[in-house]
Amino acid sequence: MGYWCAPGARGQGVVTQAVGVVGRWAFHTLGIERLEWTSGVGNWASRRVAEKNGFTIEGTLRRGLVLHGTRLDCWIGSLLSDD
Repeated sequence: MGYWCAPGARGQGVVTQAVGVVGRWAFHTLGIERLEWTSGVGNWASRRVAEKNGFTIEGTLRRGLVLHGTRLDCWIGSLLSDD
């Protein structure tokens, strides 16, 4: 799962709420069993959203994310349907 928020809407809980809604929909409507989240190491805003929605941070993937053509280390986390 990935997300982005327009600067003017940041800090208002919009993304946290949207991630929760999409997660519940994926589990209940689509029958998804596991959602994965990744973010570049140091993107604390993204990590806070994931953690507020119950994602377990599982570790760091070395150069696991490509952003603007550059490979970066990233955090990875998951949310299971029975969490």
